[in-house]
Amino acid sequence: MKATNQESISSRGRVFALASLFVVGMISALANTAHADALARPTNPVAHEHVKTGNRYYRVREFEKAIEEYKAGAVREDAPVFYYNLGQCYRNLGRYEEAIWQYERFLDRGKPTGKLEASVKKFIAQMNDELEKKAMKQPPAEPAPPPPPDSASPGQMLPASLPPAEPRRGMPLQQKIAIGVGTAGAATVALGIVLGLRARSFQEDADEVCPTSPCAGRADEANELIDRGKMSARYANVAFGVGGAAIVGATVLWITGSPTEHKNTAIVPQVSRSFTGIAAGLRF
Repeated sequence: MKATNQESISSRGRVFALASLFVVGMISALANTAHADALARPTNPVAHEHVKTGNRYYRVREFEKAIEEYKAGAVREDAPVFYYNLGQCYRNLGRYEEAIWQYERFLDRGKPTGKLEASVKKFIAQMNDELEKKAMKQPPAEPAPPPPPDSASPGQMLPASLPPAEPRRGMPLQQKIAIGVGTAGAATVALGIVLGLRARSFQEDADEVCPTSPCAGRADEANELIDRGKMSARYANVAFGVGGAAIVGATVLWITGSPTEHKNTAIVPQVSRSFTGIAAGLRF
């Protein structure tokens, strides 16, 4: 009886051990299935190709191109593996805010467990620490510069009276008149020169008509040329006089027309044995 009981107890132990191994195996299988489901490949053939192409780019560290492939695949099929792969790419590029967003979406959609869940959460914690350190290193903002003295801040009124603006200086009217008078005088003098040349031309023509005196035959023609020459000479003298007077007057107007630079200028008539006219000078 004792031998039988011992054999029975031994059989029960073996059954219990086998049952325990079966339960442990089932738990491991379930854990592996959950891990596999979190990173399961998409069933859509086009999305599956995007995963394969993106992985090839990832292995050669072409992360930007891998991101394009993973995003294109996620448009085809909303599989959690795309979010995990995108998080990996952004983390390698140092774009932590986008990586955290992708990892958190993977945790929400893929429901990973075990080491995969722990590693993803560890990545998120590390990147949050880096972002906080970066924020602490940011320099403080500079204060705004103070407003200029003549500007009013919000809620502040400008003074009732402001200092008068300095008037813009231009050419005085008297000097403008002087320019006009001087221009007319110069033109009159030029006319006198033309008339003087014309008078000389008439005299030369008269000399050609009557080269000898007394003139025989063409005396009337020569006398007419001489009269015309005298008239032109007379007009030339008048033009010289008027033009010269205009130029002198323009000079006087110009000098006396500036109240600042020439306010001490004196214009006085002067008569002497050698000079009769107007003299200009500075008073000290």
